[in-house]
Amino acid sequence: MAIISQLKTALKQYGFFNVLILGFTKVLEKFGYYRDTYTLFEKELVQSEPVKPLAAGYFYKELSGELLNNLNAPWISPEQVSTFKSRLSKPGYFGLGIFKEGTSELVYYFWLNFERIEMPEYFDHCHSLTLGAIEAYLYDGYCHPEHRGKGFHGFAAQTLMNLARAAGKSKMVTIIRSINKAAIVSQEKVGFRPVKEIRFAGFRSSISCTVRNL
Repeated sequence: MAIISQLKTALKQYGFFNVLILGFTKVLEKFGYYRDTYTLFEKELVQSEPVKPLAAGYFYKELSGELLNNLNAPWISPEQVSTFKSRLSKPGYFGLGIFKEGTSELVYYFWLNFERIEMPEYFDHCHSLTLGAIEAYLYDGYCHPEHRGKGFHGFAAQTLMNLARAAGKSKMVTIIRSINKAAIVSQEKVGFRPVKEIRFAGFRSSISCTVRNL
């Protein structure tokens, strides 16, 4: 049943054809070859973002080391928690979490940093994209499938954009896997526009990155 549920979630997020592409990509990775395409989106922070109230039955908090030490989120792995803690140990990193009232279970998270553009681990070492002094990077957002459709992404994105603007940033950037149509639609709804395509390809020890303007 868990596999069927995951498949349904993937089909909704990526579409049938793109799920086939994901499957083919996973097969290539078994042989040590990696390829993927991402899109960089931008948005000018010209004014404060209107933030709609959070859905009833939920509350949000800034993620902290103490909160992560007592995290109620069985769907998040210890490795992810370790990654989150590592981010919070650096200046200029912020995490926003949305929690369910009553159980205080984390159901959604989204990250912001003022320091650098991060990519998935296989590709993070081989790209030359940099974050400008006026820019903030919005990334690594995820909602538990059982709690989707409640406007969490818009709420979190707009809240973090206002935080970036208050910190003196005038542009927000984010990077999304190009076949993740659901995430792209969500970003476009809050005003982001695509500006660059980023392609990675190669064996793990020699992955190349090419960037073209859109």
